[in-house]
Amino acid sequence: MGIINFLQEGEEANAAVLVPSESKTLHLYEARYLALLEESLLRKKLFVHFVLDPILISKSGTEASFAARYGCLVNVENIERLDVGALISIRGIGRVKLVNFVQSEPYLIGEVVPMQDKVIDSANKISSKVIAVKEALRSLNSLEIKLKASKDALLQTCIANSLTWAEKEPSLECDPAFIPSPAERISFAAFQPITRSTQSETFNLQQQKLRAMDLKDTLQRLDNSLELVNENISMVAAKLAIQSLEMQRATDMGFVSTACSFSITITTTTTMTSRKPSLLHHDDRHSSRLHFFSKGSPLLPRKCSFNPWRSCRGNTACRVSSSLLKVEDDVDDEACELVSGLELSVGEGDDSINAYLLKAVKNNNGTGVLLLSDIFGFEDPSTRDFAYRVACNGYNVLVPDLFRGDPWTKDRPMATLEQWIAEQKPERVGKDIDASAKWMIDEFLAAGISKKLGIIGFCFGGGRVIDVLSRDQGAYFGVGVSFYGTRMDPSLASNIKVPVLFISGDNDRLCTVGILKDVEKSIGQGSKVVIFEGRGHGFAHRPNSPEEDTDAEEAFAIVRNWLHDGLVVQK
Repeated sequence: MGIINFLQEGEEANAAVLVPSESKTLHLYEARYLALLEESLLRKKLFVHFVLDPILISKSGTEASFAARYGCLVNVENIERLDVGALISIRGIGRVKLVNFVQSEPYLIGEVVPMQDKVIDSANKISSKVIAVKEALRSLNSLEIKLKASKDALLQTCIANSLTWAEKEPSLECDPAFIPSPAERISFAAFQPITRSTQSETFNLQQQKLRAMDLKDTLQRLDNSLELVNENISMVAAKLAIQSLEMQRATDMGFVSTACSFSITITTTTTMTSRKPSLLHHDDRHSSRLHFFSKGSPLLPRKCSFNPWRSCRGNTACRVSSSLLKVEDDVDDEACELVSGLELSVGEGDDSINAYLLKAVKNNNGTGVLLLSDIFGFEDPSTRDFAYRVACNGYNVLVPDLFRGDPWTKDRPMATLEQWIAEQKPERVGKDIDASAKWMIDEFLAAGISKKLGIIGFCFGGGRVIDVLSRDQGAYFGVGVSFYGTRMDPSLASNIKVPVLFISGDNDRLCTVGILKDVEKSIGQGSKVVIFEGRGHGFAHRPNSPEEDTDAEEAFAIVRNWLHDGLVVQK
């Protein structure tokens, strides 16, 4: 039992039940709540959030919902001081039961005990449900990011934000009894608002939250979560379809829309100005045509019936079944999924590592791409979303766990970053990457495919692209893409025998233009450097503004054509 401060929300429009894993921003301006905040900062940034006013679960019910009886322990993640009050970002940690109020002025203080699900003997069943919920949430997130949101909307969806927090072990100074198990945390991650939710959808979510908080069975809540996510996938898909029709109607009426969800072909030159990228090296082989697809394309992650490259160069696509990379020729074009995902283990024994494979099921071009993550690891939503988009264009993308379950997390002190980096031994990382490449090569050979692989890397992974290609010397990899690579060894560049595309921003202090130009010159082979003006580190897969989002789309289009010309087109 613990004595803790309480923040009560009443009948305001944004007053709603807060569930574990959920993030919320509050504007505190009343003197009592500002005093509560200051006291909480002295008490490990923790307090309890609850809605005191009764909320009925059903219209005919007479008993108040849990909101009048229970609350959610929260952690203060960020504070922005204002002229009037403060904006605070809070994160729901776990449910608590209110035992007794011991003080009411200047703010509520009371006794609480932790509430957690009952321990049940069905670990295997729960584990499989957790995987299913996580996959469904990632599919929903991939759809949701394609919906046009208001300019003041969060750049990361609520779903992605909640899942990212739920998957990692919270680093909090509180009794561990207050922190739910990983399965319980993930079971709550689905109960988040969706972009452009209607009032009716928001009300329905509130009811779902009430039931989720009252449940004591993780397995049941996971089932409910999966049902909710599948409903939301259908709902967002429908909204995307409507959005596409509206955009097409605007185009037909003469309004130009860069977010059009249909394929357009434009002529591009090597001289770009304003916020467009500048090409520091040019090779005529890659300059002919760019096929741009919007953020909204493909519209649906499932049952999508187009091939982005069908009209290009006349190459024939081969298809891949759900059994790893076995080729099939009888895939039902109308019923199959566009991309499927699979968790797997690469390597043998103690040397095995986890990885995630995204397979292009429809119109598979029989080509593999190894994608190396930044320091946030292979499970990071931004990395997986990018891998998903590559797979949507016909590729089979393998994302290995470069950090063996210990990626960098944003809650770690920056002072420890160099120590963490030092622990990622180059020999071990290189061995894991080579094992991942060998796995892909073996799988493709078993399927009767001998095409060369592509490799893409971000930040830390972008630097490793140089290491990998210098060892490979053109044996198995055909092209490389390095996004703002860090800790590159320029002396290795002369060993690389294939073209490498470098993408970065001119304001990136971690990856300077000068180093990229030197490395590109040493490699030759038709390599290219593309610099985006005014951009810093990470803009292409972690855009932080509408302007960065536009440039991220431009960068993806360039990469898509680079992979296609270097790997798919028969030379």
